[in-house]
Formats: sequence, structure tokens, C-alpha cells
Amino acid sequence: MAYRTSASENMAAIGLPPMSAGTASLNLPAQSITTYVFHAG
Repeated sequence: MAYRTSASENMAAIGLPPMSAGTASLNLPAQSITTYVFHAG
């Protein structure tokens, strides 16, 4: 799950970032709050 709040988004559901060898590649917009929920497995 991933959600973003910004000037144009309010808890908008967004896709999860790409993962490689347990590392996420994140590109976050300026002046936003982004929440990612990862499940260990």
C-alpha cells in the first residue's frame, strides 16, 4: 500500500516503488507526504 498527500492529492493511492534485492527506489515529489507500507515475507 502507498498513499500520498500534497497540494493536489489527499491520501491518494499510488503504486508501490520498484524493489531490487530488498531495496526500494523512491522518487518523492517536493512538499508532499508519502506513506509506504511494506510487508516482510
